[in-house]
Amino acid sequence: QVASRFESAASKAGAIWTKPARLVPIVSQNLDAVHQAAQSGAEVTRTAARIAGDVDYDRLQLANGGIDLSVLASFERPVRQAAATISTVDDRINGLDSPWILKPLRTKLDSFAEQTGPLRNGAEIASMAVDRLPEILGGAGERRYLMLLGNPAEARDLGGHIGTFAELTANNGVLDVVKVSSPYELFGPGSLVRPQFTDSAKIPQAMLEMNPTRFPQNWGASADMNVVGEVARQLYPQTVGGAPIDGVIYADPYAFAAVLQLVGPVELNFGVATLKVTAENAASFLTRDQFILGDSPVDPAKMLVETALDRLTSNRLPAIKSVVDSFGAVVERGQLQLLTFDDDDLPLLHRTGLDQPFAQPKGGDLIAVINRSGFPSKIDSYLQRRIDYRLSWNPDSGAVEAQVEIELTNTAPAEGLPELIALSPDGTAPGTNRSVVSVVTPFGATGATVDGAELPIGTKSETATLKRHSFVVDIAPGATRLVKVALTGSVTGGSEYRVRFYSQPLVNPDDSTLMIRSTGNPFIGGASSGAVRISSSGSLADDELGELGATGESGETSESSYLTTTTMATTTTRPINPESVDSEPADTPIDVTKQETLRGAPRITDLRIRTTG
Repeated sequence: QVASRFESAASKAGAIWTKPARLVPIVSQNLDAVHQAAQSGAEVTRTAARIAGDVDYDRLQLANGGIDLSVLASFERPVRQAAATISTVDDRINGLDSPWILKPLRTKLDSFAEQTGPLRNGAEIASMAVDRLPEILGGAGERRYLMLLGNPAEARDLGGHIGTFAELTANNGVLDVVKVSSPYELFGPGSLVRPQFTDSAKIPQAMLEMNPTRFPQNWGASADMNVVGEVARQLYPQTVGGAPIDGVIYADPYAFAAVLQLVGPVELNFGVATLKVTAENAASFLTRDQFILGDSPVDPAKMLVETALDRLTSNRLPAIKSVVDSFGAVVERGQLQLLTFDDDDLPLLHRTGLDQPFAQPKGGDLIAVINRSGFPSKIDSYLQRRIDYRLSWNPDSGAVEAQVEIELTNTAPAEGLPELIALSPDGTAPGTNRSVVSVVTPFGATGATVDGAELPIGTKSETATLKRHSFVVDIAPGATRLVKVALTGSVTGGSEYRVRFYSQPLVNPDDSTLMIRSTGNPFIGGASSGAVRISSSGSLADDELGELGATGESGETSESSYLTTTTMATTTTRPINPESVDSEPADTPIDVTKQETLRGAPRITDLRIRTTG
């Protein structure tokens, strides 16, 4: 019925009696827009009806766990047809850009485009999934994956110290748990034979210095999942009972809370007591409460992982929508990641956010503030960070002078914590957080201070284009330390500043702000400076949008306008994959005078900021 109404409107707008009106300027453009919009609405509505009839995702689940790949194959044709139709409609609507379209109609078209964009993205992902998911799930032969269970209570670059390992196989759509291991069941400092890298040239120095051939807990000591995957690929087959793997999964306590949403609570029996771990308390249990147990005769994290994974792989999954709803947020935050070693899988993993490349935009900027625990305690569940990135940019030359302000707060109490959490370096108070803080950037560091005192910096190459500037900071219980790092460098000159924010998935989310000043042409909207706040949800909060500020005769702005005005900015609706890093994003700039929400995954947020030049 809805499709019929759209078709009726399209028929009327394209009727023969409208031909005289099509000879009239302005009227013709608006009639054409109405005709094409109505036709598009009919196509989308009919496509949705066909998909609803032809594709029942609930038929995918097998009774004893896994995905029925034969059913998935039957979805290929209707899903591909739907993706093609919606892509055509989206292109058609976005092509209606005549300046003569009247404002009320323009508003309707913009609203329609806002709906077709996400529909297109979803349809394209579904089309990619029916193509590659069978391979990922062992449809063309067994796949073997290593799951790394990270705990950000002891921070590492990827998120947390790897406290548990799980090996899984995928055969014809069915997942099986081979084994769950603690780190020292694989190998450890006292092992007579430890694994060695077969090609250490592929491993950055920042990872090598964490001694991953001695401490498997440190396999997460890179923000780049490709590096973590390479470490696991080279070392895991050499461990006790290890085998060659086809990919790596990273999951943290929040990802396991999402698993428990699907499989239900798990009761852990410690002999003298039984503890029920639920989706609501799992993250707190894994990052804090388990350490209160002290010398337990069992490894509670390992027990929880074994039980949860066994249920997940051996029982019929809930509805697909429930699975997506459970895991969507943890995928966005980088708390659940998947990398396979088959390059054909990567476009799907990039589009879904399961693999978010740690790479700067071509000719642009990347900023990442990374905390590593500098002492073997579990104090990082009490760490809170505020990050301000302030930069002055010359659009003509591309020259950049920047400062990163990092506020680190240790919310731990001064007493009453168990030893595993409160353990601290000699000469410091119990509960002191010794953190190795790194700023990863393409720019050089010219100096650093902590609370105003000069701070020594160690600099290493992170990649061919990125540097890692590191320093050690002790944060006493209840204390806050303020670190400032001065940077200088350049990006490609031009009217657009492109920057990628990396937010480390720790226990407590960051509060991050970009503050930028143009020393050349003003930003679109007229201001020469402005701020973009990246909230813990990864969005630009409306209450953080300031008024566009006026500039003085010299082009300078006051400190207050530097901190409160807001530039225009855009972000991609999904992480940029390696292929598109070398090309221009297709996004249209968002004018902040409209106070639109900034869209972006919290782990990776891409910003484009343009001047009038």
